[in-house]
Amino acid sequence: MCRLIIWDKAPVVNRCAVEFVDKMLRDITDCNLPFGGKVIVLGGDFGQILPAVPKGNKKDIIKANMIYSYLWPSFVHLALVENMRANQSFTYYSFDETIEKLEQSLQEDFLNTLTPNGIPLHELKLKMNCLVMLLRNINHSEGLCNGTRLIYRKFERNVILVEITTGKYRGKQVFLPRIPFIPLKTDRTTIPFKRTQFPIRPCFAMTINKAQDQPLDFVGLYIPEPVFCHGQLYVALSRAKTSRSIKVLLKPSNENHTHNSCTKNVLYKEDALQTTEALMVDEGRLRSIF
Repeated sequence: MCRLIIWDKAPVVNRCAVEFVDKMLRDITDCNLPFGGKVIVLGGDFGQILPAVPKGNKKDIIKANMIYSYLWPSFVHLALVENMRANQSFTYYSFDETIEKLEQSLQEDFLNTLTPNGIPLHELKLKMNCLVMLLRNINHSEGLCNGTRLIYRKFERNVILVEITTGKYRGKQVFLPRIPFIPLKTDRTTIPFKRTQFPIRPCFAMTINKAQDQPLDFVGLYIPEPVFCHGQLYVALSRAKTSRSIKVLLKPSNENHTHNSCTKNVLYKEDALQTTEALMVDEGRLRSIF
């Protein structure tokens, strides 16, 4: 009954997986057309894929001119930081309640100590002009999406004024209300409860996964130890538009390298050569088009 299949991140998928889905759909639909005659949309960005080096003595080591052992001084706006230190902080406390009302009086203090993934802090301390991150999709048409970076501008009791710092809505000021948060049912580390709080958290940095799909003008990447997941390094290094806009801080390595400018690129070995071939094919198509 399916009419459309959307497959995101297709460029980094093993070629065998695509061939398997093709054969499976032909078998299910009893149709010999590609993918059983179903419309398949393969999404992805070849520009975000790092070159994959075939097997060799240093096949797992990325060593390029974009890897540096320092961050440029202008990456941290010292004047802004000093301004935030001087300003008085303001604290917003959340309203926590259990799903079962009868348990509320017994567990309210305990609920205040919980901070599940994606849930704002119970005790949210903010200073004027501090950087924060939005934790929910509020209004996509206004640029208020999960992961949007904001600057805290004004104290109010039930709303706060923030300014968008990135994208086409950069410089726009909006009011944010408190909204309810309920942890996912799959999160077994906490009990079911509801937290009403402003949908933000202080944000002087973000994880690699959180930064995915966000184009940035400048990137400072801190890698205290090599990434542990396939594709994470390419996601981090492809956030900026040029290699000159990336600075990487590496922790001194125990490995025997002449210079401390190397880090491991975790990549499935069976995908390395196929990824390189996909890049070559894509580059050839682009040249033929332009």
